[in-house]
Amino acid sequence: MISTWPAVLHIVCMTVPIFRCLAEGGEVLSGKANQASGLDSVVSGGSGNLARGHTSTIGGGWDNAAPGNDSTVGGGSSNRASGDAAVISGGWGNIADGNQSGIGAGYGHTASGAFSVVGGGFGNSAVGVQTVVGGGSDNTASGGISTISGGQGNIAASLFATVGGGYSNVAEQDATTVSGGQENHAEADSATVGGGNKNAATGVTSTIGGGDSNVASGADSVISGGEGNVAAATSSVVSGGTRNRALGFHSVIGGGTSHLALDSGSVISGGYKNRATGGYSVVSGGYRNRASGDGANVAGGVRNNASGTSAAVLGGFSNLASGNHSISAGQCARAMHDGSFVFASIAAHLSSEWTSIKSAARDCKQTFSSSQENEVSFYASGGVKVYSSDLKLLQGKLTVEGGDIGVDSGDLRVNGGAVHVRGLVEGEASENTVHMDSAGIQLLGPAASIRFHGNEGTTTITNGQITIATKFGSLDLVYVAVAAIFLALMSMLLNVMLGAILVYILYSDKFRIPVGPRYSVAHTD
Repeated sequence: MISTWPAVLHIVCMTVPIFRCLAEGGEVLSGKANQASGLDSVVSGGSGNLARGHTSTIGGGWDNAAPGNDSTVGGGSSNRASGDAAVISGGWGNIADGNQSGIGAGYGHTASGAFSVVGGGFGNSAVGVQTVVGGGSDNTASGGISTISGGQGNIAASLFATVGGGYSNVAEQDATTVSGGQENHAEADSATVGGGNKNAATGVTSTIGGGDSNVASGADSVISGGEGNVAAATSSVVSGGTRNRALGFHSVIGGGTSHLALDSGSVISGGYKNRATGGYSVVSGGYRNRASGDGANVAGGVRNNASGTSAAVLGGFSNLASGNHSISAGQCARAMHDGSFVFASIAAHLSSEWTSIKSAARDCKQTFSSSQENEVSFYASGGVKVYSSDLKLLQGKLTVEGGDIGVDSGDLRVNGGAVHVRGLVEGEASENTVHMDSAGIQLLGPAASIRFHGNEGTTTITNGQITIATKFGSLDLVYVAVAAIFLALMSMLLNVMLGAILVYILYSDKFRIPVGPRYSVAHTD
């Protein structure tokens, strides 16, 4: 039909003058078996080319066709520019059937959308309106104004979708982006995958920077990298690491391995196998730590648990802060009451080697626990030192069970309170000992007193003073009481002796003193 069309058109133009302009057709400049049947069409050379559209042009090549008006085929073979103003620069087996579409080079391309472009490569398709495939192979830009820069087997399936490159990546919702990598998916509006392998950004405006097999399913969620991480809640974040799960609203995992941030605002900075399951709870790092109370905090360490509301474990090994607003630290400390603070230093089977930490025993052989609310407790076998210019106990009592209070080169002052020292021998009360090295006990008020509790009762010294002139390793209060009684008895005995001597002197004849001569008086009648 095509081969007979010029002859028929020539006969029509000869008999009907109004069609004379059509009969003129185009021009074939050279080549073999070329046809220029469109008005003002041109075939410059080559073989078997057909310029059928008005003002269409074929530069050369073989078996090319330009049926669209104002279409152009520069060269190559078996190319077809069927859209108006479509352009195929060269290559083989390319089809530009969208209006004002273009194919730069390569083979097997299709530019079927209006204003669509395929730059090169092979087997690429620019199907949507104003779509672009820069190069690569087997890429398909089917969404309106979508772009694939290169790579292989990539798909930009929705409006404004973009794939930068890589292999088998899919940007399938509006304004989604996959920059590169392999088998990545941006499946929700405005989702982004920067690169990596088998990552899926399925939440609206979610982002995955890279890594392997990460899933950002929460809206506005972010995974920076790593492997096997999940950010499933709105605005949840996983910065990196391996197999971390940020499942709470606004939850954050900084890095590390196998963490779980479950509740709203929970944070895990790093470490290994930590859990922040309370609302706005925090685990800063360490191994197998738990912050299960709302607002709870574990600073680090190994197998610590802050389960009370606003409770904190400062670090260490196997500590528990279960009371609300409680604090524990050290090893095997248990702050179990509201407002309590417990520090313990109990030896545990724990090596500094990482392999030993993984296999360490879960429970302590011994624990040290709080006994009441708002209590501060210390377990320190090596002693407790406080350096302060002025350390005051403003209210309450200071009780020492089974230990000593030592004051070196200073004063121990109690204003309106008491210091209780209770010794323990196999769990029972024993004699009490107060050690004083270069120090003193001073009674400041008229009602102040020192009481010595012995086996026979209580001895009180009121508004007095005890002075020790020599150094003793220790002074037993029972001996002090006995010495005081002995001195009192000696004083009484001395007084009695002095009194007896005085009476003897006054009433003894040997000690009488004559007062004058004796006179006799004669009486007269």
